Amino acid sequence: TYRNFDFYADTYGAMPRSFFTDYNENNDESDVIEIRLVSQTDGAFDWVAGVFYMDQDTAVYNENFLPGYGDWADLCDSAGRTDCGLGTPLGSFNALGLPPGENPSTATAVGYTASKDQNWVSDSQSNFKNKAVYGELTWHVSEAWQVTGGFRYFDQEFKNEQLAGSIFVDSVTRNSESYETDDTLFKFNTSYDLSEDTMIYMTWSEGFRRGGANALPTSVTVFDENGNGEDFATSESLYSYEPDRVTNTEAGIKGQVGDRLQYTASLYYIDWEGVQLDTSVTPYQLPAVINAGDATSQGVELELNAYLTDNFQAIVGYAYVDAELSDPDNSAISEAFIDPATVKGRTLPWASEHTMSLTLQYHQDLDNDISLLYGLRGNYRSSYETQIDPALSTKTDSYQIWNAYVSMDSEQWTVRVFANNLFDDIGIISTESEAQYGATRGELISTPRTIGLGGSYRF
Repeated sequence: TYRNFDFYADTYGAMPRSFFTDYNENNDESDVIEIRLVSQTDGAFDWVAGVFYMDQDTAVYNENFLPGYGDWADLCDSAGRTDCGLGTPLGSFNALGLPPGENPSTATAVGYTASKDQNWVSDSQSNFKNKAVYGELTWHVSEAWQVTGGFRYFDQEFKNEQLAGSIFVDSVTRNSESYETDDTLFKFNTSYDLSEDTMIYMTWSEGFRRGGANALPTSVTVFDENGNGEDFATSESLYSYEPDRVTNTEAGIKGQVGDRLQYTASLYYIDWEGVQLDTSVTPYQLPAVINAGDATSQGVELELNAYLTDNFQAIVGYAYVDAELSDPDNSAISEAFIDPATVKGRTLPWASEHTMSLTLQYHQDLDNDISLLYGLRGNYRSSYETQIDPALSTKTDSYQIWNAYVSMDSEQWTVRVFANNLFDDIGIISTESEAQYGATRGELISTPRTIGLGGSYRF
């Protein structure tokens, strides 16, 4: 990753054995209280009412090191060479003229002490408070028809303090972000039984996802081969990201045909405001979340559950999704160094157009109340993009994974033999951009074929 940056050689010189190490720590601690009251009457109305409170502290810490670089840079400089890079503040040699052996001045100013050979630090401390009241009322208009309405009012407060920057170039900064928001979300649902075997329904609902902060430095410095540095200020709009909100409309039908076939079919349309998307920002390609604009998602979901015989069951599922960035926020997109013209109408990251599943199960009764269940389950996912920025995004290939299992059950115990990823297929879940990470980019792939044995006993 580092070698793919244009400024790599100018920063670290000709060190022959570069080996970067990363230390990451994530802590999340929450206090949550929820009280809910639910009606237990047999009348025409059912209701639910509740209150919710959460106080969450989150700490994300990252340090990056190039072990041995400081000693090598000192020896390189003492030998009179000119390809030693910038050197380190804590070493004897430093091309920026920093006092040798001293903690970098910007780190000292924000109360941070650097370690030997450390080139990066990122420390984010956040607190999130969420208070809410909610309620839902259902009116049974008749035995066949019901209408439900609900609301949720919330009041949220987010505070974040972050320290980030490069040790080698003495640019460690600290800043604070906070926001408060309150809103009310509504829900409406109705369903009608056309017959004992068929129900139609419609749901309209609103959703909300809280905002947050990106652990970014106020600026980054890039050096050329002559040791001349250029500062690139981080836009203040990138320090934090706002909440995003969806409005969902869904309609469908559920039912069964005879005693052997159950089905579900639904259509939905989602209007997404201020969608939060992952991207990379600053010349250092630091990860960040931006509010990329407005998006839409629409699709179809189908499921069939059929008993082909008394013992043989098949479950088939299919989903089609059309999700795109319909109205980009040109200002936010540009701040992330993305050309707005390239993303309008672009498919949202991680959105596969087609997904399918198939489960086949055969049940066999043995003597002494023991039964066997044979199963085969497959999942298919079509290709998808990994980032909203076409210059950095990669497109994964479609893949399918099949699992097989046999379980033996009695009233008290179960023994199960399974083979996950039966055909040992390689499904690429995520792949990094070669433009961003070079030829040494990594890929996250599916778990290889795994064969196992499990059991349980019920007392």
